[in-house]
Amino acid sequence: MKAKDETRTWIMSFLEWRNKPLLLGVNCFFVAILGIADYVTGYEIAFSVFYVAPVAGTAYFVGRPGALLVALLSAVTWLVADIASGHDYTLAWVIYWNALARLLVFVIIAVFVAALREALQHEKELSRSDFLTGAANRRAFHEMANLELGRARRYGRPFSVAHVDVDNFKMVNDTLGHQAGDDLLCAIVQTMQRHMRETDVVARLGGDEFVLLLPETAKHEASVFVQKMHKHLNEEVDNRKWPVSFSVGLLTCLNAPRSVEDLLDLADKLTYEAKRSGKNAIKQDVVAARLASVAPEQA
Repeated sequence: MKAKDETRTWIMSFLEWRNKPLLLGVNCFFVAILGIADYVTGYEIAFSVFYVAPVAGTAYFVGRPGALLVALLSAVTWLVADIASGHDYTLAWVIYWNALARLLVFVIIAVFVAALREALQHEKELSRSDFLTGAANRRAFHEMANLELGRARRYGRPFSVAHVDVDNFKMVNDTLGHQAGDDLLCAIVQTMQRHMRETDVVARLGGDEFVLLLPETAKHEASVFVQKMHKHLNEEVDNRKWPVSFSVGLLTCLNAPRSVEDLLDLADKLTYEAKRSGKNAIKQDVVAARLASVAPEQA
């Protein structure tokens, strides 16, 4: 069952990430093949259900404009095949009325499937985002970190994670109010997003805990990057007069831990060491073996 799910996911990802003009061209070609088959088999054999497939497929994988184009092409192709096959009607205009009706059906299917696709995509994004800050949530982080673990195991490439905890966050809620606390959390994510790379991911694990996933990032690069990010975060809260700082556990993986939970546990222990050392600090370590224990060192 797991193998089937993985295969299905791969197929859907392949279709979604292929070049959209190419997919549009393939569906138009499919409509042309259907028109030829429709003509060869004659008007007595219905091909309507087959025309629906390229229209719906284009709507789902390419989008509404492309689907409307395929809908029009399908209706015209069907009309041409109908005329060429010698189908006689009592009234001459009936064949064009039928073509218009088919076009309307295809358009409805195209719009419906495209809207369904947009709704599903929106729901997917909501299910992967933190409702307050807009950062990735724990579920989304697990998915992306799992992919990074797989890449690390396959290609042996290093990556890093930075676990960030806000020092004295409760003081902000208690003295300035929960709205100020929410504003602080949003400002943290916005600051991280402004200064991180396109390939990096920031996620809110819950409360005042955040994590940065840094693909293709070795120890020295991660250290330089996180120190700069730490500085930017402190400057942001200082400018807004928020009485907080940041403890960071920075973990670089030369070999992938067994699971995402192990990865987070190792990074969380480093953050705890940073807090014990007086807060507003960075603790860094390297996982050089699959089952390596964490022995924190000052970054």
